[in-house]
Amino acid sequence: MAVFKCKMCGGSLDFKAGESVATCEWCKTKQTLPKLDSSEKVNLYDRANHFRRNNEYDKAAGIYEQILNQDKTDAETYWSLVLCKYGIEYVEDPRSHKRVPTINRVQFTSIFMDENYKAAIQYADEKQRAIYEEEAKTIDKIQKGILEISKKEEPFDVFICYKETSNSGERTVESVLANELYNELTRDGLKTFFARITLENKLGTAYEPYIFAALNSAKVMVVVGTSAENLNSVWVKNEWSRFLGMIKEGQKKFLIPAYKNMDPYDLPEEFSHLQAQDLAKIGATQDLVHGIKKLIGDGVQSGVQRNDAPITSSNQDALVKRMFMFLETGDWKSADEYCEKVLDQDPENAYAYVGKLMIDLKIREKSQLGERTKQFRDNYNYKKAIEFADENLRKELYQYSEQVDQKRKEFHYENAVSAIDLAKTYQDLESAAERLEKIAPYKDAVQLAQECREKAIELKQQYDRKKAKKKKVVLIGIIGVIFLVIFYCFIFPYMRYNHAFKLAEKEKYYDSFLLFEKLYDYKDSKTQMEKLKPSILQNAEVGDTVVFGKYTADFDSIYDHSIRKDSHTAENGIRWKVLEKQDNKMLIICDLKLWSDLFNDIDEGTTWETCSLRQWMNNSLIDKCFSDEEKARILSTKISNPAYVSANGDVFDQGKNTVDKLYLLSVDELNKYKQLQSGDDMDGWWTRTIEWYYHDAYRQSNAFVVSNGSENGEEVDSEEHIVRPAMWISYR
Repeated sequence: MAVFKCKMCGGSLDFKAGESVATCEWCKTKQTLPKLDSSEKVNLYDRANHFRRNNEYDKAAGIYEQILNQDKTDAETYWSLVLCKYGIEYVEDPRSHKRVPTINRVQFTSIFMDENYKAAIQYADEKQRAIYEEEAKTIDKIQKGILEISKKEEPFDVFICYKETSNSGERTVESVLANELYNELTRDGLKTFFARITLENKLGTAYEPYIFAALNSAKVMVVVGTSAENLNSVWVKNEWSRFLGMIKEGQKKFLIPAYKNMDPYDLPEEFSHLQAQDLAKIGATQDLVHGIKKLIGDGVQSGVQRNDAPITSSNQDALVKRMFMFLETGDWKSADEYCEKVLDQDPENAYAYVGKLMIDLKIREKSQLGERTKQFRDNYNYKKAIEFADENLRKELYQYSEQVDQKRKEFHYENAVSAIDLAKTYQDLESAAERLEKIAPYKDAVQLAQECREKAIELKQQYDRKKAKKKKVVLIGIIGVIFLVIFYCFIFPYMRYNHAFKLAEKEKYYDSFLLFEKLYDYKDSKTQMEKLKPSILQNAEVGDTVVFGKYTADFDSIYDHSIRKDSHTAENGIRWKVLEKQDNKMLIICDLKLWSDLFNDIDEGTTWETCSLRQWMNNSLIDKCFSDEEKARILSTKISNPAYVSANGDVFDQGKNTVDKLYLLSVDELNKYKQLQSGDDMDGWWTRTIEWYYHDAYRQSNAFVVSNGSENGEEVDSEEHIVRPAMWISYR
């Protein structure tokens, strides 16, 4: 049976078959278990729990319902549906490190009255029931607190739903559009919920009470979007799906999708029955405001009152908690803002400096400091954290720094040992000795350094003797060089030039091309190469190499490390291996070490559809490397991205299907064409297959890298993996 993951943190759970309760060794949370009677059920639960942990409650609920159809007596399934309904998110308290529940989907109905909760209690055993009841008491208490706060909130006329910041932490276009709409609505006297302003005076507190109150009171919701990705982002969808749910329950509310610079067919499927507003049209905002006023009627509320009261030291602990929550999600900008708020109140707060150190290093968990490969001891924020830390925190930070030192020493030690084995000259041995001396007395570095020095002396003596002998044959060598210069500069090129024409006459077009390429500046070799390219393409068979496109010196990649060693060859024409032929088209894959890029420029969950590498390949790469005639030959291809099943049976969603001109092979396609791919000296290269893996109890994104024909996993923001684009082209 596949490994079952913790529903709180995603770490692997260790438990015996038949147990209904287990404790996660990663987050130390005691939790209930489902009936795990098949690998399929394990995979379904892991997938559903993954979505729930990422606040995608509707997706998770759909899978739980699927499990429930298989077994109506599984208490854990009913309980999981309760967690989705109430939007329960378990977060780590930065002080106690315990997982505590928060509510993201408050209901008017008590959890004790929920039918799924009642079913969970009915089918649970004694151990499960005790946990469910205790957890329900906690959730009920939190919910009552939220409802008590929300009751005090004034009602809103309009709720503006949008994505505030991008994945890089920058303000979105939607935020600007929403701001403009907010100004228009408030100017006309409509009380409008706009998170950027409405929640401004709620910093340091949970937002759910105020969002819940606004969702329930607002008569109209406007969903602002410029892309399908942003409209379907977790928290945006959480708001509009809750509002649509109220409409379906019979409440007289109206939802208006408002889009700009996107295809209306890319709007969420749930909006298909709604009248959308195109904000790109002249006067669209004014028309939208006019329509909203008609829906609301004449009973317009007074404008929004802002509260700019400053944050006081009384909520300093809450600010620190929020800081760590933003760090967990990789929202560096927000995390830094909260660090500064803490330091404004307490300039000697060690945890705030730890947070700023984590922002500098772009890490999400404090424990990841010990996983660094570069020392951070000289970092200003590290020094300040050490200065103001208590004994326990200081000891912990010292430990992380020491772990980095040990890794660095081991790295240099292994490199030195490898250099000794590969050493060919006395200089190589002297260099290895210097590396070992720098890390002494680590392991046997001192002894190895001494042995290197002795062997280096011996090799230098041999070198000096050989050098003396070479002086005696210098004159003979000069004469030989003169002869070779005459031969290779005049006689040999002439012979090869004629042979290249003979190869073309024998329809060995690619061989002829390669020979002209070697001659290059000799006579009209460049012209002959260009003449051969169409013939190479038209006569190629599966397994042959074709020449298509050209690397140019002004190619500007989105990454600094993109151009590989084969770029000089590619200036004469990029080489492609033919994988398949159909009718008048063929599938080709790049056969050179030209590009090495990140799969995605941010380390976060992604798919082929949303990764930055896809955008680069189908825009910059095409524009720079292919002529207009060649671009016309490149065919648009429907790319299927079915779920990937790993070797251990785990099922991983690959995102939506796409239509691309250039794309990466999947792992399955790789296996299909494996015998036709050279792979020689190709190092590691990307496929478009995505797999999720778990590290230190936290989910990261993982794409397969192919190395010399084998499959390996790698983080999506790993550097210097080769990009081998594939594409279908017409060759007639």
